[in-house]
Amino acid sequence: ARNDLNVANSVFRQQVITTIAQVLNAYYTLLADRDQVRVAQSAVNYSEKLVAGDKKQVQIGTLAPLDVVQAESELASDQQSLIVARTTYLQQQEVLKTMISKRVTPQLASVEINATSSLPQPKPNDIPPLSQAISDAVKNRPEVRQDELNLRNQNYVIQSNRNGLLPSLDAFATYQSN
Repeated sequence: ARNDLNVANSVFRQQVITTIAQVLNAYYTLLADRDQVRVAQSAVNYSEKLVAGDKKQVQIGTLAPLDVVQAESELASDQQSLIVARTTYLQQQEVLKTMISKRVTPQLASVEINATSSLPQPKPNDIPPLSQAISDAVKNRPEVRQDELNLRNQNYVIQSNRNGLLPSLDAFATYQSN
């Protein structure tokens, strides 16, 4: 029974770890999508400047009109990428709202998430050596603890079954006085 209680605690711990990891991943995806919107907006701004510059060069006569069409095509492509990036960013906001709230009310749906942090910059010592990573994983992963406890439960079952196969001796005695 204690092993079963420990297994239940380990399963709960695993669910908490999984939920937190999912929310963190969704938040970091939101940050990446926000940066993607910023990059797409910069590309549109650059393309708009390029089109304006090309049109001036066509008016002066130093550039062929076909180059303006090509620049406008690039601008349209960049605008499409910006729309896709904004849509993805808004969708990721909804995903995150759904994860952190039981029910997304109209008030919550209308609120925009303003992520204030930035994506973390990786450091050289962020990734531990393989042997240490494996050791940490064995110590901290709830699945490993669950498997150990389940193996212990199975050993108890095996022991109980073996004891059930042993011969038994039943003796009854009565004593009466006359």
